[in-house]
Amino acid sequence: MMPKTRSVMVAILGGLLAVAVLWIVSPLSIREMASDSMMPLIRGQGSPPSRSGDYLLLLTAPRLFTPKEGDLVLVEIPTRDGVVETVRRIKSIERCELSRYTVESLDPNGIDSRQFGSLGSEKLKAKVLHVFKR
Repeated sequence: MMPKTRSVMVAILGGLLAVAVLWIVSPLSIREMASDSMMPLIRGQGSPPSRSGDYLLLLTAPRLFTPKEGDLVLVEIPTRDGVVETVRRIKSIERCELSRYTVESLDPNGIDSRQFGSLGSEKLKAKVLHVFKR
């Protein structure tokens, strides 16, 4: 192999490796909204799933964002069937030693802090950065 060709191959392989590493450790994620609990702001797949939901760009490293009232966040909530991850809006924040977050569904019948109370910061899994409408 000629020296120039070899250096080009090394550069290409290095670039591919860098992209792979960034993809693995990136704090960004894309997820399709499943439920309609945040309609009309975010369209879900429906129950049972019957259509495509909106896609969400998520910042999945909670240490990289400070939650504020009005933020859309991916949260872990308790349900009759166990624990579910879904999107909710932060309605209020109780500032104390360990902050507590009251979250709300836009659906009046949706599951939110009215049923299970406020959540600790460990239940906030990601911040919604952008909603890609379908």
